[in-house]
Amino acid sequence: MAVRVEEIGEKKLQRIVSVLSVFGKGEEFYHAVGAAMKRATDSAKTQAGRYAAERYKIKKGEFMSHTKIGYEVGRGGISISFAGRVIPLIEFGGTKGGPHGDVTAGPKDGGGSIHMAFINFVGGKYGVWERVGRKAYPLEMKYGPSTGHMMQDEQVSEKLVQHIEDVFDQRIEHEITRILSGW
Repeated sequence: MAVRVEEIGEKKLQRIVSVLSVFGKGEEFYHAVGAAMKRATDSAKTQAGRYAAERYKIKKGEFMSHTKIGYEVGRGGISISFAGRVIPLIEFGGTKGGPHGDVTAGPKDGGGSIHMAFINFVGGKYGVWERVGRKAYPLEMKYGPSTGHMMQDEQVSEKLVQHIEDVFDQRIEHEITRILSGW
């Protein structure tokens, strides 16, 4: 799954070019924009786990340990991709509940229960297990969403895009000041 910020804003870019051109520094435009985009992307990679943890019952560190994050910075846009395997349901705060041994887990604002599931070590793996069929075996380990699917959630991706835009705005101001000050 990829989070894309395609438009930085034509007016913003024209303002940066005009400011730098007045002082004879127009050639440093691409360096300033690239540096600001890189910083915004690095910050977004850090924040992604926090935003996922706000929405889902998962710890930020657990999210990050299951995630491979790639990014691409190009002219006029940033693309961050999130990839990872599905995460065992026990990592989402699976808890035993209900009179029939149900296990509940899911997003913080809801979730659901798995009827006749249990939490235990089976075959050396700790997790939420469910019987497949009427007999004691076979068992099936239950999983939650992958990190890519969590980042597809509108609440999470909108926060991340807003964060990227905010950091870019802050950093581009810093880059302009840096160029004009000569440091």
